[in-house]
Amino acid sequence: MKDKEEEDPVDLIFKDASMCSKYVIFMFLSLGFLAAYSGCVFTYVFLARDVKYRCLIEECEPSPTDTIYEPKWLKRLVPYTGSVPDSCHRYALRNDSCSTEATSGNNETFRCDKFVYQTKDVTLVHDFDLNCDENAWKLTMVGTISMTGELVCLAYTGFISDKYGRKTLLIASTLMSTVVGVIKSFSVSYNMYVFLEFIDSIFGAAMYYGAFILGKLWLLSKNKISSIHNIVSRVKGMKDKEDPNLTKLLDAYYEAQTQLCAENTTVASEKFIDAIKHKSLLLRFVICCFIWVTVNFIYYGLTLNSVDLTDDIYLSFIVSCLIEIPGYIIYYVVNEKIGRRLLTSVTFILAGLACLAVGFIPQDIQWLRLSLYLVGKCSSTVTYTVIFIYTTEMFPTTCRHSMLSICGMMGRLGSLIAPQIPLMVSRWFTLIYVLYKNNDHCRLLFYMKTSLFRISV
Repeated sequence: MKDKEEEDPVDLIFKDASMCSKYVIFMFLSLGFLAAYSGCVFTYVFLARDVKYRCLIEECEPSPTDTIYEPKWLKRLVPYTGSVPDSCHRYALRNDSCSTEATSGNNETFRCDKFVYQTKDVTLVHDFDLNCDENAWKLTMVGTISMTGELVCLAYTGFISDKYGRKTLLIASTLMSTVVGVIKSFSVSYNMYVFLEFIDSIFGAAMYYGAFILGKLWLLSKNKISSIHNIVSRVKGMKDKEDPNLTKLLDAYYEAQTQLCAENTTVASEKFIDAIKHKSLLLRFVICCFIWVTVNFIYYGLTLNSVDLTDDIYLSFIVSCLIEIPGYIIYYVVNEKIGRRLLTSVTFILAGLACLAVGFIPQDIQWLRLSLYLVGKCSSTVTYTVIFIYTTEMFPTTCRHSMLSICGMMGRLGSLIAPQIPLMVSRWFTLIYVLYKNNDHCRLLFYMKTSLFRISV
């Protein structure tokens, strides 16, 4: 343990500062609001979902505007699959009447072009006539395009925030996302909507990534010594009692750290190159990329698929988001006690078993399906959180952030696949949950124990 005189001067200053000062609370609420607002990029979960509908049978409907989804006479006029009416086909009538004689014994079907929807919710299916199986890929493609925009966002947010500052990034991204979002609501075609969704996700995701805190060591690595002085001064400035030694202490510290940063810049670049050439580190990098891909696939897949669990899509999605809070608490309480490897192993297996069980639970037992889903989502949240720490512990300090960023970008490949889950489910509902479970078990083969290693930051 270091003596107090040997501790980092900036750490000592922040220990003395109030973390409940007006400045800290203001920044917490402001950045928290922006991070929450960035969740608007998930609006496509509700707009690009498939809905239940059937053919409009004008001979039998009271009027084109006065219709119900499943009237008593529907089984005579529309083929059924189990208890669900066919969405795009109907039986041909022998005459223009809706009598029993007109439909009796007739198995000839034809494609219809007008539809009656189960609910009044407005989606892309309604607005752009994306009915029937041949248009199903257009609905899932919206999510993939949105995730592609987030991938592009990762590529430019770091550069913009470093060069022009996070405040500029947050203000510009918030403004652009708002403008594009409003224009998107007036889209006149599917192609226009998808293009604007791509642009919206580029700016919308930047609000989340730009809201992350700035670490002292990150500022030092960028030689932003004056920024540390400004932050410390503003935090301390909210206290009743000024520290007369603050400027003198920081100036001496900044001068020493600036010299250290200048000496280590070349070494850090060389060690990053050496890292990717080293066989063991290259293997860790490949394994981490695979883990990140599958973690993103499971986490985002469960999130996007939550709207299909119950009849109330909004409640299902809200519960799916709220269940992440216990996941973060579990990580905070358990992580240091049992270690990363055991925690990830347990949560992966638990998530896999829960997802596998959901695939075999009948649709009408919604409470059990929802409970198992929430167990899987909570477990996947824990693993998604742990994987950040796990990745940083596998690489040397000089290339740790670069490796983490690359692994994060590779992981977006999993999130690009996740929106395609509804198409997989349409082929076999159980398939997607089996994939979740198998991915979990495959990853357990590659884990190494890192809790015994000490990280230098």
